[in-house]
Amino acid sequence: MKKETKTVPKNVKVLGQSCSQNILFLTVIDLENNEVVILCYYGWSKNVQLLEVIRTGSFFVNPGEQPTISGEDAPFEAE
Repeated sequence: MKKETKTVPKNVKVLGQSCSQNILFLTVIDLENNEVVILCYYGWSKNVQLLEVIRTGSFFVNPGEQPTISGEDAPFEAE
């Protein structure tokens, strides 16, 4: 996988999301080329920033046939 900082796809289909205490991960399909991309955001409230964009470079799917991903976030305790 290759990391390309700040190159967020403009037209996506969201497959799933997961988060830890401080990071939100969105798994999406870039609809321009059908590539699976992982977007990582850091922070909460008014200070959310894009941490990194991971372009798989080798995972390509058909958006019409790819279902959303169902899962659970890791449990954590509030500070």
